[in-house]
Amino acid sequence: MKTQSILKSFKTIAVCIILSMFISCSGSDDSNDDVDGPSEGTSYIHYDVSGNAVNGNPNNANPEEPAFKIPPDNLDNPSNVMILGAISPGGLDGILSLTFATGFGINDTYMDFIINAPAAVGSHPVGEILTTNTGIISDLPEYHTIMSFSDAFYDSDNDNDNDLLTNLLSKTISVQIIELETTQVNGVTVLKYVKGSVVGGAIYKAFTSPTTDPQELLHTVTADFEYHLPQD
Repeated sequence: MKTQSILKSFKTIAVCIILSMFISCSGSDDSNDDVDGPSEGTSYIHYDVSGNAVNGNPNNANPEEPAFKIPPDNLDNPSNVMILGAISPGGLDGILSLTFATGFGINDTYMDFIINAPAAVGSHPVGEILTTNTGIISDLPEYHTIMSFSDAFYDSDNDNDNDLLTNLLSKTISVQIIELETTQVNGVTVLKYVKGSVVGGAIYKAFTSPTTDPQELLHTVTADFEYHLPQD
């Protein structure tokens, strides 16, 4: 399969990002700040994706419901979901990094949604992720979104082979930060709560032939999300 090694590399990158964020979000439980309020809620992302490779969820019978949810409604094993948030230095206000992921079991459908945006209330366009003709990321902007679906499929040449070269990468995405709160843990700024939305266009790159440029598959993305600092 043309895409097998490339998509494995993308999943490895996603796992590395998740582990890195886990380390940055972990640490001492001691804090001088009150952690009541929004951080006691549930972290989630609900989203819809429409395009040639991913187009909603055929198992979702209610069109009023979002096609994709992390955590899913039918979650039996809490360890099958990872939701992480962090604020790191960068830009004028810091960089807000969020990862929502599910499907770590052997027979599960893996999905993740990674958001990097300015850590400030307001509407923030994020950058277009550029790739080579083989689907390797050549320019990863500081602010971006990446979505993964292990069951995403597109066959450009009708050979029953999945021709996708990339994950779903931001192109014309805006991230709206509606509310954001931080706290201090041992002198380090930690993300306490954030609520926002995502809207715009993201693309897959798909193999066409050895001598032609990859095809760009534009997908429409809408999402709503919240992150709450986990409490003991």
